Amino acid sequence: AFVAPHLGFSAGLWLTYAHDPLVVRNGANDEVGELVVRQLGMDLVGSFALINRLEIGADLPIIPYQLNYTTPIALPNLAAAGFGDLAVDVKGLLWAPRWATQRLGLSAVIGASFPTGNSDSFMGQGGLVGRFRLIGEWQSRWVSVAVNAGFLVRGGRDFGDLHVGSQFQYGVGLAVPVPLGFAIVGELRGLVDVEEPKGFSLTAAEAPAELTVGPRWRAPFGLEIDLDVGVGLSRGYGVPDRARGILGLKYTTPEKHRAATPEPVAPTPRPPVEVIAPPPAPDSDGDGVPDDVDQCPTQPGKK
Repeated sequence: AFVAPHLGFSAGLWLTYAHDPLVVRNGANDEVGELVVRQLGMDLVGSFALINRLEIGADLPIIPYQLNYTTPIALPNLAAAGFGDLAVDVKGLLWAPRWATQRLGLSAVIGASFPTGNSDSFMGQGGLVGRFRLIGEWQSRWVSVAVNAGFLVRGGRDFGDLHVGSQFQYGVGLAVPVPLGFAIVGELRGLVDVEEPKGFSLTAAEAPAELTVGPRWRAPFGLEIDLDVGVGLSRGYGVPDRARGILGLKYTTPEKHRAATPEPVAPTPRPPVEVIAPPPAPDSDGDGVPDDVDQCPTQPGKK
């Protein structure tokens, strides 16, 4: 939910490897064919922050390798590599109270993805997609919890009995810090189709959900490394039938920690100053006339 400090930035690379992310099932939910057998994905991400409240981010998905198997359903040859849909988002931090060892953040994200991917090979949506979600996050010394929910708005696409249209998106994340900069991170995310053609009802294929768990290491200077394993919680499209491996490398401008306000200190009283009178001018003859003006300093009396 939080944003980088003013004029801060982030840049990262995410690698994913999924087995059977797209398969064909019959009415009994048994697998009868594989469309995408294996897929290696790569996301180039970056963001730039302003005034400690706004952050503009971009995500360019790239599929360097995709193994397709189309014989059972007689599809034309699918591309083995290509780009995904470029996404651009703007995040605004709405509320961020802070206590001694805790802070709470609420932000809104609005953006869009553009049809830069090959939709015929299941690498893109084939049209403009609007994105909006709210993110809430609570951080403490012992645990961090984040929740997000929103909508994807797009035109519908059909493949067999699968319909993909506008969707509700959700996610829940949990991170538990451990020593040496490590944390154990878990994330649940999913989509639910909210736009069904007349006469059709929601199926498990139109409600993909996935759980990822793994360690994260974060350095004080801003480098972050994630290593996660994901498993499908539903038979939804895009969810791997077996597992997904995730490796993330990211740099974020470190947050400037606020210096503690010093306690007021009473000024130290000055010691009293002792005034010492200067010694009297010498008067050798004792006639009351100082020697430096006495014409006869050794003879008393008027001169």
